[in-house]
Amino acid sequence: MFLPTDILRRFDGVARGTLLQRFGCSRKTLSVAVHAGTIERVRAGVFALPSANRRIVTAAAHGGSLSCAAALRLHGVWMLPEENDEIHVWMGSAGRRHDHEPCECKTHYSPGMAGIGVAPVAVALVHFYRCSNDDEAFFAAYESA
Repeated sequence: MFLPTDILRRFDGVARGTLLQRFGCSRKTLSVAVHAGTIERVRAGVFALPSANRRIVTAAAHGGSLSCAAALRLHGVWMLPEENDEIHVWMGSAGRRHDHEPCECKTHYSPGMAGIGVAPVAVALVHFYRCSNDDEAFFAAYESA
């Protein structure tokens, strides 16, 4: 049987409990790991490593995948230097937003099924195009991707 920490490392440090259960982690195992501090409960049914990227964890708390510039940077796409603290979250076409404290997330509803973690490069590029007011920044990212 895999430990929850082993599985979470393979999924950007954050995953749904149902995924962890498919790999053999029972609800009791997850509860024990939370109480031991080896994993944390982000919200009902979502778990993370304490060392997971906080932006990814915040996006998971909101209900989706980290997107836009932050996701592109995590994918290794070269971006113009400007970076801010905004968290952009891809919710898919019909995701459910979860309120969390503090929440200053920018929510993106667009086609597809958003999971937990980091949005794919193509999705993050579309969101960055829609959010960016700087054509040069978008095309630099596009060329890098």
